[in-house]
Order: sequence, then C-alpha cells, then structure tokens
Amino acid sequence: MITESEARRIVEARCGGRCERCGTAGYSVHHRRKRSQGGTWEPSNLLALCGSGTTGCHGWVEANPAAAMDSGFWLCAGESSSDVAVWLWRRWVLLPDDSGPLLTIATKYRV
Repeated sequence: MITESEARRIVEARCGGRCERCGTAGYSVHHRRKRSQGGTWEPSNLLALCGSGTTGCHGWVEANPAAAMDSGFWLCAGESSSDVAVWLWRRWVLLPDDSGPLLTIATKYRV
C-alpha cells in the first residue's frame, strides 16, 4: 500500500503544481472516493484541484455531485479509481497509480 506522502509526491509530479481541471497554479488534493467511504491514497483516486472544498474547482466538485460523477471526479459505489476515466484538459484520461504518464482514451470510460 502506498503512503500518503508518496501519493502526494506522485500527484505533485503529475500536476506540476497546477489544478488538473483548469490549470490554475496551486491546488488541494481531492479524493475521487472520499476517505470516509473507503477512499485510499492511491494516486488514481487523487486529483489536484484548485481551491478548497468550497472554492475553485474543488468547490465545484463538492457543489455539483452529479456533474462531477459524470466527469469522473467522483466514483460510483463499487467502481475502481484505476478503471474510471476522468475529464481533464478536454480529454478523457485514466490516472496511473505510479509516476507513469496519463493514459488518454477516446471516449468516456466506465467499467
């Protein structure tokens, strides 16, 4: 199992210090599956989003759960973060659990 500090290092390398939704400098870590619902520190479960839980892209995700789920920012019950693409930079991508590159896919992907 990956540690929180290692996961944060991987997310930082992946995002380059910018929000993965809009590109704004600075971010907070968002769990696609909330920790209270069994979400882990696996990098595929994490996104770098600007703002907090009430501002910026992080706030948008919290305030718009249906749209966030449709875009892969939230996960449905039983879904694996490594199997569900997320809409980033105007494309669907699968997030890796290591420091490897994002995998761009052509269409929305949910297993």
